Amino acid sequence: MASIFNPKILEIRHQVYKPVGWIINKIYTVTFNKWFYQLKASKHFDEITLQRILLYKFQALLPNHTAIYYDKNISHKNIKKLKSKPDFLLWKNDYTEWYVIEVELINHSVNHIDIQLKNFYEGDYSDVDGITDYVNSKVKTMFNQISFKEMLINTQPKIMLISDRIHPTWYDEFQKYECYFATLQIYVDDDENFLYRIGGEFPQEYSTFTYCNFDKRIRALEIDNGNFFKNAGYNSGDKVKIYYRFEFEEWRFMEYGDKSYLEYLEDIPPLDMTIKRYKVILNSKKQIHLVK
Repeated sequence: MASIFNPKILEIRHQVYKPVGWIINKIYTVTFNKWFYQLKASKHFDEITLQRILLYKFQALLPNHTAIYYDKNISHKNIKKLKSKPDFLLWKNDYTEWYVIEVELINHSVNHIDIQLKNFYEGDYSDVDGITDYVNSKVKTMFNQISFKEMLINTQPKIMLISDRIHPTWYDEFQKYECYFATLQIYVDDDENFLYRIGGEFPQEYSTFTYCNFDKRIRALEIDNGNFFKNAGYNSGDKVKIYYRFEFEEWRFMEYGDKSYLEYLEDIPPLDMTIKRYKVILNSKKQIHLVK
């Protein structure tokens, strides 16, 4: 599997697994039949590397959104001397919402992060033409400048903080900025193949959703709302392709009396056995995703 890492930034060898504190945890993947080890950011990579991975993966993570590096200062609306550069600008392709994104590592100070988030939350976005011209010079896909400008004028950006891990104190510290929190964690196996695990409050592209509970006794997911799959066109006994961590597996939708289940067709479901509650999402592409 090809890596996008610069070897000068990240050197991975088998001996890095041995020192205490370099590996946070590990996960077993049924698909690859192997263990992947989570890399500790402070030991293995820096903020720029995390940014590169995100930009490379945004299209897969959010197919109905567009993201670009945003290398322009955003000034505070009341204190013009206070300026900060975010890492990304992200917007939905129907131009109904947009995000200013800051990427940080867990070992960065609260004060350092707070200054930037405050500036973005209270930022001056009145230069609609300037922002639009800059984005138009960077974007490589179809771009409607008129709709983009209308979005800037009519909606305020949402603020998102992405990190390798979210420090427990950040929720209390940064909720005043109505901040969205998301994670991107990096895992590697013994053959230096990479696996990326996302979590948190990334924008979801769904038209409907329900919840389900994993029942270890029968190795099945009990669905809260059985009509979810009926409305999606499935009948009891039908096979369903479910996307989990961006790979699909086949399950079977089954009804037993007043209860509905998703039964995995192989021996062991490819789930995190420590998680009981999941969300099932039907997105705008009519794909069904399972998320924690």
